[in-house]
Amino acid sequence: MDDNTRKLLQGFSNSANKTTLHALDWSRYYDVIIALHAQGANVPEHEVKNNLWASTFSEATADRLSVVLGHGMELLKRYDEARRNP
Repeated sequence: MDDNTRKLLQGFSNSANKTTLHALDWSRYYDVIIALHAQGANVPEHEVKNNLWASTFSEATADRLSVVLGHGMELLKRYDEARRNP
């Protein structure tokens, strides 16, 4: 995981409610996913999970967030492809 990815996740982690994610937390996390996609980042889900878990998210929440990141990145990739090839 590169430094920029780590900084984006740390910024999210610092402001998120780690007990129960709220709508604003999800919005911030989606912003992280969009930023990573825009940068062309290739972020393995297990690294995201480990990083979030180390930031005191529960293992279940870290797992959920890493899966959401994987789905979000794939969705944005497919969206880009669809726009290039209408």
